[in-house]
Amino acid sequence: MAGLFAILAICICITYYYVQETQWDTEELLMRCSVSRPTWENYHEDIKAQIGSAQVAAWRGNITGISLYTSEDTSTVEVQVSVAVEGKWGSIEAAMPLLLRESYGHELLPQSITRDNDKRIYCYILPDSSTISIPTWVELYTPAENRRFSLSSEGKWTP
Repeated sequence: MAGLFAILAICICITYYYVQETQWDTEELLMRCSVSRPTWENYHEDIKAQIGSAQVAAWRGNITGISLYTSEDTSTVEVQVSVAVEGKWGSIEAAMPLLLRESYGHELLPQSITRDNDKRIYCYILPDSSTISIPTWVELYTPAENRRFSLSSEGKWTP
């Protein structure tokens, strides 16, 4: 009988812990994501410490497109990355910080992130764009993967 009570107590503790971990304070998460500044070398550890390991583990996203825009008027090069986000992350305002590195060695956080239902559009402005030069590749760091895209001769980004 004592063993049955011990098992019941353990089940209650596990359930309580699970419920606590799955209930997110979305305002707190939005704030954490907006101030997060992960580094390329320590990306996974940084986002887990700055955002929360359970929240990072729950992130699921698929890169659905990369576009490059240049503006001679403002001498800027902008990279836009479209990510379809699944699960809880797809239904909340907060957006996971994704890092972009380009062939000239710059590591960038997004200048802006736009939410379109369960999709996020990450916009990166490349530095030192006074002489517009297009990177030959970009690499994107997400919680799920580190993926490189090369610019083809047709001007399309390919993995």
